[in-house]
Amino acid sequence: MVDVKGDPNIDKKSLLDSDLQPAVMQCFRFGSKLRANQAKRFEQRLDDNSSDLEARVVLLGFYRRNYSKGRQNSQRYVNMLGWFIDNFPTSFLLEISEYNQYDSNFRSLQRKWLKQTRIHSKDVNVLKNAAHFCSHFNPRRSEKIWLRAVEVGDNAEWRYQLTRLYLHMARSRKSSQRMILVMKAVSQWAAALDQRGLTPQVIEETTICLAEACLDCQLSDRAKDFALTLLRRKGWIRDTSSLKHVAHLLAARALVLDGQGKKASKHLSKMVSNPNVRLHEDINPTFVNGLLELGEIDAAVMYIEFYISIYQAVLSGVAQYSCMLPGRRVLQARCKALSEWLDEARYCKRHRTPFDRFIPIRA
Repeated sequence: MVDVKGDPNIDKKSLLDSDLQPAVMQCFRFGSKLRANQAKRFEQRLDDNSSDLEARVVLLGFYRRNYSKGRQNSQRYVNMLGWFIDNFPTSFLLEISEYNQYDSNFRSLQRKWLKQTRIHSKDVNVLKNAAHFCSHFNPRRSEKIWLRAVEVGDNAEWRYQLTRLYLHMARSRKSSQRMILVMKAVSQWAAALDQRGLTPQVIEETTICLAEACLDCQLSDRAKDFALTLLRRKGWIRDTSSLKHVAHLLAARALVLDGQGKKASKHLSKMVSNPNVRLHEDINPTFVNGLLELGEIDAAVMYIEFYISIYQAVLSGVAQYSCMLPGRRVLQARCKALSEWLDEARYCKRHRTPFDRFIPIRA
């Protein structure tokens, strides 16, 4: 016999009342842990009583975990999502649901969401859930829905979601379109900060993402402003020293774009002064080459030395940055190539010989 621990007795109110979410989540998580033969009992309960909300929530959790295991499982998950969209479009369960943009089964849900946004055009919870879904399949539609939510009830959350959406859209666009989208993200973020209410973690993560997006679009002044904002903050998702490490690196990259090699070098020296940090990004050859173009050979050497020390620490097992670094053989080859580059750079410096051999982009 399989039972939901505590028998939370889910009703319509509990699917809509945020204070009763723990009971609903208990059922949802319970369903995600079921085996197929155990889920059949809840499917039978639903066949016997289509109004059994507890069984529906349990099965939603079960289908969500298993929807990638064949087209039939995918269709069951989509059908259950469709029922919740039709009957409880404001439920937080739809906000945390997964949608596979590569599975054609899920696209049928867009019509249901558009219908709900017409019926509940001033319900921000419906608009939020609909925009969340459309962000996976139709970003432009998602943008329109979020903007409607802003008109209905402007707050920091909707502006933040628009910021995220524009940054997501910018990653897949050509350079001219990318810059427009990044500037839209910057504008929405400024409005979000004016509203207040965002967590320190969200502020830190988004500021870093915006700085990087501005750097990709050659918007050096904007990127520098975001980097300086980070330098004034105390660390949240990162400890303060790691946050400053990231901020100094972003500031240095922005200053190189702006042609200010000396100032970039100062930020770079502060970045490498504390190597006991979580690595923010892998080596950036374009940045090194920018330093060399500005004649900042010492800064380029300092930057390369920092990464060689990181690679060697990983190879020796002292540190782990495997989430963003290549495999062991690639790291070994990279250490060798960069060490040879350093030897040549130091030789030229000692003998006062011009040195402008850029490291390859794929170094």
